[in-house]
Amino acid sequence: MIALFLACSGGDADLLAGRDPCCSAADAGVAVWDTCHDTTVKRVTCEQTADGACCEVGWTAACATFYAEFASTCSAPTAGVGAGAALPEVGRASDFAGLDRVRVALTVEVDPAPEQTGGNVFYAGFAELDPNSGGPPRGQPPTDYGMVATWVAEFPVTAEIELSPGLHYFGMYGFGSHPQPGDRMGELVTLAAGASTLKLVISDVTVPSDGGSPQR
Repeated sequence: MIALFLACSGGDADLLAGRDPCCSAADAGVAVWDTCHDTTVKRVTCEQTADGACCEVGWTAACATFYAEFASTCSAPTAGVGAGAALPEVGRASDFAGLDRVRVALTVEVDPAPEQTGGNVFYAGFAELDPNSGGPPRGQPPTDYGMVATWVAEFPVTAEIELSPGLHYFGMYGFGSHPQPGDRMGELVTLAAGASTLKLVISDVTVPSDGGSPQR
């Protein structure tokens, strides 16, 4: 049930690209990177280029391609993501009026340790939970979503990231550019008001392929 947001439509690709200029290199230049909507992926994109070229020299086609592959604010799915697995358009809580954003020291652990390293860590946050299952309501896309780190060699992973107090978050670990069935996931943890830290633990539960309950 938690994974049902994976089957939601990503919306019109042209609309998404228009909302986030960093998804395309059409407006190449130094100033483009400052308009990126997904700040986490922007940081990773800058770190993956020599001397931070994407954020200091110019936003080239290579920069945009890397950013668009991972950013939730760009069109999806990309290679390796199954049909119908595009992330929903509602990828950032900051797009919703009335939701605050606070900077949080996020720690993500995996227990038991993954058999294979080099994967990607994601988070998803939900405003409401199903009173019966304790998970997100069926068909409900996440209120907040983002990538914490890519090509992770060891855990725990730590990052300074903006999240929304009151939302219920869980982490995911997989090898696609977006979360997909079979990825490992963790239990929901609520970010309390006034909290400056959040710890997410990814267990051996996996995202189901049928939109049902998580599997061990």
